[in-house]
Amino acid sequence: MDQHVWVSSALNDVATLGLDVVVEYPCPQDKFEHTGVQLNQYGMPVPVEQCPIKIVSDVDDQSQVRTSIEKGTPDLFLAKGHVIVSEKAADIISQFDLGAGALYPVVDGVFHGDGTTKLAEDYFSLVFGNSKSAFLPDQTPEKDTFGGTGRIWNLPWTMSDDNIAVSNLATDGADVWVDQTLFKSFFLSGDLGDALDKAGLRKAFYLYRARVC
Repeated sequence: MDQHVWVSSALNDVATLGLDVVVEYPCPQDKFEHTGVQLNQYGMPVPVEQCPIKIVSDVDDQSQVRTSIEKGTPDLFLAKGHVIVSEKAADIISQFDLGAGALYPVVDGVFHGDGTTKLAEDYFSLVFGNSKSAFLPDQTPEKDTFGGTGRIWNLPWTMSDDNIAVSNLATDGADVWVDQTLFKSFFLSGDLGDALDKAGLRKAFYLYRARVC
């Protein structure tokens, strides 16, 4: 197989959204200049104090579809923008170079909407913590424009393997990162993505191979 990394469209897919959840933090968040979600979107380190310690599905919120939490035990979901992964996924990710990224446990757990039924599996906040400038729009056939600036791009409407192209810069450094020129995406190294794929987690992470040019 040609050299590759992996790109995830999970941040852009409505099936992962956790808008209808209640998130609790270890301390008041208004003392921070930027939210943990904002820092994560830019590939910056996120303090553990800015990640959830408890997540409860809000089944009374009728404006949203049923959460992944209510449907079972998801391996990846978003809780108010925080990227939450299962223990199974975290065990794999933790074996790789996270650089300034991190996996912080949701220490009090993830609960169904009754507030008392806890999901059996442990969950973790995934902090990307790293940023690389490797996306190659000129060699990506089906990218979409974002904001008309020509400097930031959207993922293609329909994702497919080998459509996204990146430079060799993607192979240096940490195994998890974001590229600020490709909106609502995150990347994994070839080895990390391969490991998640082998564990049957490719679909859960919305992973697609990206070409290294």
